[in-house]
Amino acid sequence: MMKRIIIFSMVLGILASCHSDDQDVLTLQNQIEAISLEDLPASSQSFIENNFEGEIIKDAYKVSDANRQVTYEAFMSNNTNLVFDNNSNLYGFGDIHSKVDLDSDMQRGSQQGSMNGGSGGNMGNGSQHKGGGMMGGDMIGQGGMMGNEGEFRGHPEVNPTEVLPDDLPASIKNYVASNYVNSAILKAFLVSWDDIAEYHVLVEGAGALRFDEDGNFVSLVMRGETMFQDMVEIDIADLQSSIKEYISTTYNDAEIVRARQVTLADDSKEIHVVVIGVGVLTFDENGSFVELLSHQGMNRHNG
Repeated sequence: MMKRIIIFSMVLGILASCHSDDQDVLTLQNQIEAISLEDLPASSQSFIENNFEGEIIKDAYKVSDANRQVTYEAFMSNNTNLVFDNNSNLYGFGDIHSKVDLDSDMQRGSQQGSMNGGSGGNMGNGSQHKGGGMMGGDMIGQGGMMGNEGEFRGHPEVNPTEVLPDDLPASIKNYVASNYVNSAILKAFLVSWDDIAEYHVLVEGAGALRFDEDGNFVSLVMRGETMFQDMVEIDIADLQSSIKEYISTTYNDAEIVRARQVTLADDSKEIHVVVIGVGVLTFDENGSFVELLSHQGMNRHNG
């Protein structure tokens, strides 16, 4: 009789252990939550408003890692993503400290793919997000764990080293000063592994820039559901008259703070104009209005 009790107790223990393991796996599979703009910490929103004036937060996520550490990730209309810690301090950007994989990461391959000479395929463990737009409360990542448990998305063996702006190579500081006048360097990291070394630099208003180890500009670091192949700043004075007239007439002389030409995945080009209090207006190459991206539910309004 005693033997049967012991065996029965062992079986119960194994079943309980299996149940616990299942719960742990389930927890890991539900670490990334799509949240609404209102659920992004207020100080993180303020940081974006102060340093990326007029840009729209297209998607935001709350991430809880295996150690229950919480971070927040915001993907903006300029294809720049920011990572904030649980105290709402800027923690990373691009792939640095990011644990959210997007469909576009799978379709195009991460920025690190180009660093390794690759031409496609995500360096992480799979897409965690389906569909665009902010949808509060959606749990994603049901099919697996987060993109990467390390500090550099897709490369768990890499630990980026933060570099103070004043300690960056002179060539990087000169490039930023010449191309982004009066824009501060917000954060910078040195990313290196094997024989690869790069500087990733976040610039006020512009976004994330990538430089080689000698400080030569390489490319923008861009991530977002609507992935741009390229993005070039346009002087506001050089905008087509039809664009300026449309904004002036439709929005009663609202202030334009930034403009850029973007090249989309199909090689078509658009003009994106950032207008204070309105959002990001999209025009085709001929200056005809296409749509408005605004904060109201992250909606696009067609013209």
